[in-house]
Parts: sequence; C-alpha cells; structure tokens
Amino acid sequence: MLAFLIQRIAAHTSAGLRFAAPALVMALTGILAACGGGGGGGSSSTPPPAATLSSIAITPASPSVVAGATVQLTATGTYSDSSTKNLTAAVTWSSSAAATATISSAGLATGVAAGTATITATTGGVTGTTKLTVTAAPVTLKSIAVTPAAPSIAKGLTETFIATGTYSDNSTKVITTTVTWSSATTTVATISATGVAAGVGVGTSAITASLSGVTSAADTLTVTAATPVSLAITPTSPTLAVGKTQQFSLIETLTDGTTADVTSSATWTSSTPATASISATTGLATTVAIGTTSISASAVGGLTAATPVTLTVAAQVYAYATNFNEGTVSQYAIGIAGSSSGAGALTPLTPATVTAGTKPFSVSVEPTGLYIYVANYGSNNVSEYTIGTGGALTPVGAGTVATGKEPNGVTIDPADKHAYVANYLDSTVSQFAIGTNGELVALATPTIATGTNPSTIAVAPSGAYAYVANFGSSTPTPPAGPSTISQYSVGSDGSLSPLATATVASGSGPNAIVITPNGNYAYVVNVGDNTVSQYSVSSSGSLVPLSPATAATGAKPFGAATDPAGQYLYVANATDGTISEFTISPTTGALTSIGTVASVNSGSGVSSVTVDPTGSYLYATNRNTNTISQFMIGAGTGVLTPMATPTVTTGPSGSSPTSIATGY
Repeated sequence: MLAFLIQRIAAHTSAGLRFAAPALVMALTGILAACGGGGGGGSSSTPPPAATLSSIAITPASPSVVAGATVQLTATGTYSDSSTKNLTAAVTWSSSAAATATISSAGLATGVAAGTATITATTGGVTGTTKLTVTAAPVTLKSIAVTPAAPSIAKGLTETFIATGTYSDNSTKVITTTVTWSSATTTVATISATGVAAGVGVGTSAITASLSGVTSAADTLTVTAATPVSLAITPTSPTLAVGKTQQFSLIETLTDGTTADVTSSATWTSSTPATASISATTGLATTVAIGTTSISASAVGGLTAATPVTLTVAAQVYAYATNFNEGTVSQYAIGIAGSSSGAGALTPLTPATVTAGTKPFSVSVEPTGLYIYVANYGSNNVSEYTIGTGGALTPVGAGTVATGKEPNGVTIDPADKHAYVANYLDSTVSQFAIGTNGELVALATPTIATGTNPSTIAVAPSGAYAYVANFGSSTPTPPAGPSTISQYSVGSDGSLSPLATATVASGSGPNAIVITPNGNYAYVVNVGDNTVSQYSVSSSGSLVPLSPATAATGAKPFGAATDPAGQYLYVANATDGTISEFTISPTTGALTSIGTVASVNSGSGVSSVTVDPTGSYLYATNRNTNTISQFMIGAGTGVLTPMATPTVTTGPSGSSPTSIATGY
C-alpha cells in the first residue's frame, strides 16, 4: 500500500500537480500514523502498558493437616490481562497462629496443635489467604512400665502393681485397670484384672501388663515362705466347774491363713491362781474355786503377745434338749444345792425354748461351755448358738451351717477346735473348724464318705482319733449284725483319715458311741440286738473288742453316757423305757451291771441320757411323753435315784425330745 501511494505521488508530481502534493503527503502521513508505524525508515512508536498482578489464590483451598504433619501450599497469581503465574517461591508466607501452624518460605505448612490458622501469601501489595485447620494427631501407646520394681511378699499376702503407659505425644497415664495382667507362674503368684497379685507359693513369677499390642518388661515378684502375723489363745472364754481342767492353746496365724500350735513355746500364767492354776509350760489349767482369772501367754517369735482370756469358774450349769417335732431347743438351769428348785432340778429359762431347724435331733455343748450345736435332721443343717451369761441361747452369725443329708449326730472335739456331723442319709461325715466366734467353717474337704447310714460320731479325749457308728439301714430297723464302726485319725487341720484298720465290727444297728474320759475304753450301743459292745483303745487308735465283746442292755438301746470320772456307763433303752446302769472296770474296761431303773414308764421312748459336768445328776429324754427324767447319781455307787420331781415337761404335747446335753 505504501509503495502504491508513493507511486501515485510521483505520478502526480511528474504531471505537474505541484499544488496537490503537499495535501497528498499529509494524507499519507495520517495513514501511516493510523497504521501504527511501518517497517524501517527509523520512525518511532509508544508500546502497550504491562499486565499487573490482580490477585493471589492459595491452593489447596481450606486445607486440613494433622498436628505434626505438613501440607504444601501453592500461591497462584492472576494478572490484569487474565494471565496466571505460580508465585509460591516469590510471595512472603505467614501464619496467623504459629502455635497452631507454621509455614516456610517455600509454602510448606506444618501442623503444630489442633486449631485453625490463617495462612497469608503476599507480594507486591497483593495478598491471598486461606484457612488451615489442624487436627490433633492420634496418640498411640508406645510403652508400659510396671511398678513397684521387683517386689517381695510372704505367701498369703498381696502386692498391688501399677501400670503406667507412655504415649506418642510423650504424655503418661496410669492404665492399671485397662491392661491385661499376666503372671508367668501361677503356682507362685496369681494376679487379678486390677493388678493385685497374691502369693500362693514360694518362688518367683514374672508379672507383665499388655494393652493394644504393647507389653511391659517383666517385673519379677518374689514370694517367700508364709510368716507369722498374730497369736491367739483358745478357748476364748471358757466356763468350768471347780476341780476341772482346761487345756489352753496358743495358736499362731501365718500370712497364708494357716495356723501353728505354739502352746509349748509360750510361758503361761494365771492372774488368780486361787481360782485356777495353770502349768507354765503346757497351758493346762485346773480350776480351784469359784471366780474368774485371766489366762495369759507370753509372746512367741517376736509377735505381740496374744490378748489374755478370761476363765470363769462357776457353779451354775445349764441343760438343753432338742424337741424333734416342735423344731425348738428347750433350755434349763440346773438347780444348785440350797436353791428353791432343789439340787439338780431343771428349771426352764426365759424364754423356755429357742427356735432350731426342722426336726432337731442331736445337741452337743462344746467343752468350754460357750457354744452349743444342734443337728437338724429335717433341714440338713446345724444350728449354732452362744450360751449367754444367764444360760439363754443366741444364734451365732448366720445361725446355721449346711451339712449333708439328714444330719443325725453332731460332736465337738475335746480341744474345742473342730466339729463333726454324721449325715445319716448320704453316708458321709461333714467336717468343720470352729471359728473364734463359734461359727462352724467347712474344712477344705467338707465331707468324707463313711459307712452305711452313720448315726453318730465320737472323738477320743486326746483329739487324735474319731469313730463313726454305721447304723446300716435308712429305716428304724437295722439289718442283722454285725455292723461296723469306722475308725479315723484326726489331722492337725481336723480332717479325718481312715486308720490302717478302717472298720471294726459291732453289733446290729450301732447308734451311739461313748469313750471314757481317760481314752482307754469305748462302748457302742446296738439297737438291733439289745447289747453294748465294749472295746479297749489301742495305742494306734484302733478299737479292740474286749472279752466278752458285749454286755446285755434293755430293749432297743438308743443312747449312752458316762460320768466325768469314767466310773459308770448309762444306756437309754427306748422300747422298755429304762436306763441300764453299769460300772466300768478301771483296769479292763469290762462292764458290770448294777441294775436298771425306769425312766417314766414302759414305752416312753427313752432316746438319750447325759450326765452333768459335776457327775452328780443324770437326765434322760422321753420321746413319747415329752418329758425329761431327772436322777441323782449315788456317790460311790453310780445308782440312779429319781429326784423329788422326777420329770419336767419339754414342750407342747408331741414335741418329742430326742437328745439332751449340759454345760456351763
């Protein structure tokens, strides 16, 4: 175009259009200006204005990061000509809350703590922002520490362990109840879910705690032998008559609950020897006069001395009779010389009866005269009572303890430590320890099997042996003899173990066993053949039949008793309502009849007899007439003489008294 215009100008010039040329040049100049310049020729022009930064965007938008983690942010600039550019390295980065998040000059944001922070990117006066959210980092368990370190306890004691967890954020927390505890050797120590370890055997065990796949280092628990913790004198508050003896024992209790008899290791004293003296080395007390005295034993093994106990020497004696059909126990005071009731006469206490279980059949007063126990044939348990100051009975603890089926006889060992119950229907013997408050506590082996239908059990005065009469039938009529007597040794824990000669023959239907106070002789009444078997007791505890092996009694002998001196034996004959009287030879044990006395009348159902602790009186329960017969025992003769009031009533008609026992 420019060339064309030039040609036209030249053409006009050569035609002599001299006056038109200037106008044409001006037009050309305008055209060139409108065209924005041309190539070459050295002519100049103004360039367009540069694009400017309009805004900055930060991506990702509204990011989120876990505390301790990072996120890369990018700053992108948008310009006035709509172009964009990555300005990440060019901007100045900042965080509104450095405690929440920091950001580097390269736009790398780091979460510090949970919260939010505004992240700003700035350059050339243009700013971009975004909200950064920081979430808490998940805290994980890194390690577990168990304390105390390497503890040691005695067998029977416990140790409480504590588990402390350390977490990924370096925090710590007690996690004792959330970990899983483990003892590597459970025969040495066990450990509960709460970290309480119990020493059960001597040795060591590794204790660990685990949680969420993390297990502590093993902490070694050492269990040493049980150690003594306390001493106690037993019995705790005995009451005796004048002229009686009482063996006291000093019992050491160890940390594992076991006990040891340390009687011979102590020195014994009586505060009032005029009331009762005591052997300083053996703990055997002898009552001298009515009153009270404090019995003490010295400390043993570095332990605090046991609390002294009170021995009461009294004249008042009480009697207790079981009323089978009424479910009660009648309670009486035995009259003393000069009393209004007369010496030996039974006077009902107030209240006259206390409640027992169903069909109470047998009663036993423990040697100290503090507790009595009643076997309840119909409710399969034993009622437990304390004897109060005035003789009235009060239930002990829960009041009863379970036995086997149809408990027929209950007896207490002479040391006042253990009780045994003959369970008639299931042919077993229940074994108990006597607690310090009189409650019966089943032994580790609560029952043992014995002969068929055991009717009663007796313990030798030494406490070393026990004998069970096996009636042999679940009906009142026993099979033809011979029946058997089971023989046992008594362990230190009271448990019964059969002797080498486990049984010895008796007559038909043995129903009661009596052992003389000196432990030399034993007598068994046989319901089925109207005899009493007589034995000597060997040094090994076995019963050895005398010659002759039996003595005749009345019809259906049911119960028997000796006097405290072991001079006489009395047998209750149920069918003919009589009591057979015998002397006991002090050298051979042979029985010699000295007569028979009527209890009330023929057919009265005399079921039991007992002699009071002084040896002066005998009482017989008459099951069919609801009465108790009362007799004086002839001094030097043993002959029974009815008292001025020969009988007392036990309860309502049909109460059916089955057994009687006396005690202080």
